[in-house]
Amino acid sequence: MTPFFKLNLGGIKIKRKFIIISCMTITLIAIVYLLYQNRTFPIEENSSIYMIGEDPDQGVEIWTTNTQGDPIMNDTVFEVEQESTIVNVHINHEVNTSREYGIIVLQDFIQSSFQVDGVSYNNLYTFESDPLTENIIPLEIDIFDDSKELIILIIREPHVKEKEFDLEKAVNYELIYGKRHLLKSDLELPSEFVEPDGYVSDEQNEIDIFLSSEKEDLQAIASMTENTTLYLHVGNQGLGISVPYAIVGFMDWKQIEIEGENSVLYIESPVDSSDRAIYEFLIPNVEHDTNLQFVAFPFPYENLNERVLFPVQGTFRVVIEGKQ
Repeated sequence: MTPFFKLNLGGIKIKRKFIIISCMTITLIAIVYLLYQNRTFPIEENSSIYMIGEDPDQGVEIWTTNTQGDPIMNDTVFEVEQESTIVNVHINHEVNTSREYGIIVLQDFIQSSFQVDGVSYNNLYTFESDPLTENIIPLEIDIFDDSKELIILIIREPHVKEKEFDLEKAVNYELIYGKRHLLKSDLELPSEFVEPDGYVSDEQNEIDIFLSSEKEDLQAIASMTENTTLYLHVGNQGLGISVPYAIVGFMDWKQIEIEGENSVLYIESPVDSSDRAIYEFLIPNVEHDTNLQFVAFPFPYENLNERVLFPVQGTFRVVIEGKQ
């Protein structure tokens, strides 16, 4: 895995009541509005189908079924009878244009290999969806004996790299569609969480996860050069409680180490919805332009049971500019 070098600079609690506007004159209000217009929403209680609204007359539905064709429900334990199991991913692409999708499989938030039609994929499987079509992708996954949670991520247009900030495109590529299925019941959370490098108080902006070029403020970015420090801001989605997260990072959709030699960052958000925890990262060297994106999973190893609106949350996709 590509290493991230985490900085531990410490931090102090700073009260700020404004956001520095990025060079593209982007306001967080506009960002939040677009995020909520494009996020993934459950259709109904216990439904295994998620609707992604992109246009009043268009959208994408995603659900999973087992080998018998039965939906794998969100609030039940997915019972795996054999070491190798088939999970069918249904992507109903009700959009008038073609689109490339990528699929990533995680077990306990660690990237896992899988097969599609007898071909093995270590990181990412991609396919092109024609307009207004339903796509069924049979994933053959070797489930590890000690795995507790299975996660399937669907990435839209994974190979697109946008160096110039465009709000609409940024929101579109921020979206990561995810299905999370518990494999065991009565699970325990990690006993230790990584402490943040600092805190920021901001009563005007309640967030879940945001990748910023500033430590104290929310400033969106589209690209950066190597050896640049970035700041991951983490909140509690306005829930008013401390939310546990499992956070992972991808560079060109290969999972990276983000905390020492660990590829999963287990943290807890502040209790106060106006507070954000700050984690600092130093961007490594890359030879070619590389996409970077962080993904957060609230309440890992727990039955979400509608506790949160968004079971998978991504940051804006950022391009690390390479030497070549």
